[in-house]
Amino acid sequence: MQSDDSGSRTKRYVVFNNGTLYFNDVGLREEGDYTCYAENQIGKDEMKVRVKVVAEPATIRNKTYVIINVPYGDVVTVACEAKGEPTPKVTWLSPTNRPIPTLSEKYQVYRDGTLLIQKAQRSDSGNYTCVVRNSAGEDRKVVWIHVNVQPPRINGHLNAITSASGTPSPHISWIFPDRKILQTVTTTESRIMLHENRTLSIKQATFSDRGVYKCVASNAAGADSISVRLHIAALPPIIQQDKQENISLPLGSSVNIHCTAKAAPSPSIRWFVNGNLFVFPNGTLYIRNVSPKDSGIYECIAANMVGARSTVTLEMVRVMPPTLG
Repeated sequence: MQSDDSGSRTKRYVVFNNGTLYFNDVGLREEGDYTCYAENQIGKDEMKVRVKVVAEPATIRNKTYVIINVPYGDVVTVACEAKGEPTPKVTWLSPTNRPIPTLSEKYQVYRDGTLLIQKAQRSDSGNYTCVVRNSAGEDRKVVWIHVNVQPPRINGHLNAITSASGTPSPHISWIFPDRKILQTVTTTESRIMLHENRTLSIKQATFSDRGVYKCVASNAAGADSISVRLHIAALPPIIQQDKQENISLPLGSSVNIHCTAKAAPSPSIRWFVNGNLFVFPNGTLYIRNVSPKDSGIYECIAANMVGARSTVTLEMVRVMPPTLG
């Protein structure tokens, strides 16, 4: 009988000097009749041996089609218990029919055929196929993995504890009337803040803050939004004093002339005196040590961001001449 290299057991078979025939990694192709010949000068003899390879086709013990529901972000394990002789090799195929590596950041296939998937995402949903093979045959099993995700839903209730729900937890951002987007929690005190609970707050709102603000909640399953229109109550200035008043003052005296107005937003008060501009935050004009040059028309103007300007009060100062003794 011919043999491969008798000095190495890595070959298909080896014949040793003592007449022993050694098979390496027996498979179905090794089945058959083998004849051993022995001879010398006197004669020869032979022996026939029939080799029967006992092989069991690879099969999966439980092939029932199952659906596994997995919470988003969880770890999922799927068993695939195979039997057969020789021991079957287990391979998992992804929903895109690609072989899954036995070890990676995302997957792990254990020796017993169990598949592990880390941090299940929506994209991990689908049919996974377990394939077992040996020299006698192969078998398959399909498992449907469904990763539970829910699109965001904004309830829109002002007193609700949770403004948006979804699986996974939705990401919240605010779109301003000027299309500016705020999605990062504000860490320092500022007039406009996005809080940890994703509530948007605006301090000391002005007329320029008016407009539509959109809250957008999004996750792997979709998005939802709600729009809120911010109205800033606007009232043009209304002067509280008489529209016209004549004042006569002794020479050298002092006087306070008031000009107050109701408006939203709060108005600025300006006085025009003989063409010269004076600005007093509290709306009061103070004249000290009245002299003849102070005579004239005093005009108070109140204005706010509504855009209206209103001339409301006329003040006349007439300086009386000194009394003769």
